[in-house]
Amino acid sequence: MRAVIKCEFKWDPTFFGRKNRKFNEMQSALDKSCMKYMTEYVPVAPDRYANAGKLREAISNPEPGHIIYSGTGCTFSGEPISRHAYYTPMNHLRSGNPQATHMWFETMKEKDMSKILSDVRKAGGDI
Repeated sequence: MRAVIKCEFKWDPTFFGRKNRKFNEMQSALDKSCMKYMTEYVPVAPDRYANAGKLREAISNPEPGHIIYSGTGCTFSGEPISRHAYYTPMNHLRSGNPQATHMWFETMKEKDMSKILSDVRKAGGDI
């Protein structure tokens, strides 16, 4: 005895638009969440950056998935000060932010990943 199975597939022309919109919402939530949690670990350097505090004004998100810190000034070698602060291990205890560290993005990912994923899920999806 043979069983015959019939299937019918209907194309939903709105599928890609909806999925693309959802992806964009999730990417935006990811960027905002990273910027929010990352500032905890950014060094405070009022003499080197245009803004004091946690460099909230020096961060930008020019396009989805790209977060840029653009502190003003350069080191003596001409390297941008924000790059120098990111890659060079320093003692930040007296800088005004005791949680400050170099490679603050990596630190934020390690310490706050569950909060970031929760924010992205709230935006409408699962990772």
